[in-house]
Amino acid sequence: MAWLVVDDIQINDGAPASWALFLGGVALAASGSGLGWSSAAADYSRYLPAGTGRLRIVAAVTVGGGVPQALLMALGAAIAIALPDAGDPVTGLSTIFPAWLVVIYLVLVIVQMLSLNGVDLYSSGVTLQALGVRLSRWQAVLVDGVLCGLVGAAVVLSGSFYQFVSTFLLFMIIWFAPWAGVFLVDLARRRGRYPRASAAVHQSFSRAGVGAQLLGMIAAALCINTTVFVGPIAAAFGGADLSVPAGLLVGALTYPILLRLAHEGEAA
Repeated sequence: MAWLVVDDIQINDGAPASWALFLGGVALAASGSGLGWSSAAADYSRYLPAGTGRLRIVAAVTVGGGVPQALLMALGAAIAIALPDAGDPVTGLSTIFPAWLVVIYLVLVIVQMLSLNGVDLYSSGVTLQALGVRLSRWQAVLVDGVLCGLVGAAVVLSGSFYQFVSTFLLFMIIWFAPWAGVFLVDLARRRGRYPRASAAVHQSFSRAGVGAQLLGMIAAALCINTTVFVGPIAAAFGGADLSVPAGLLVGALTYPILLRLAHEGEAA
């Protein structure tokens, strides 16, 4: 639809982006897409039939997540070229597109967010209960909904919505990058099988997993570059944001080491 309603966009030569700017864009895209949704994978796969093939799941996730994101990135790049002075891609929509197309876009965004956050709020309630919070399922979801509503209202009314969201997505890397590394290593170690008996153990946790998570978070924080905080390693490399590979690698590499040390300590 955008292709049909937008006039031809002239692409002119410009100064190439620096590596710091490029890596910052990669980090932002990773946080808002695959990395940011890594912790929610089980929230959706649990509703699939047990006999669903792995290749079908991988294909559905890759095509369903990758193709729309690639198209939206291309759209954002086109808006940035057509409106180089636009503060963010969202406000640029109303300038480059007719009003009726912007309305359709916003309605689709609202429907999408409602469908996604419905499952996420449910999962968050389950997590709170697993942590020992004495709330029923609906009470936990209600608490999450109220908190999200208050934070969302504060962000929208702050006057710097896009900057806040971008910074928030970047800071999410500090948590999600090492979490993904630890989870993938643990998944490979267990060969994708988690016994049901382990899920029945309440209020227990893996010290090795928590330790690897904390070490990965420290590594990611040292390598992050945001408008409010620049890690010392990122600053040493000219502002290059290396938080994604740093968090992933440190979390993934330290988890098996800490796990082995924990097992040796128990054996002794």
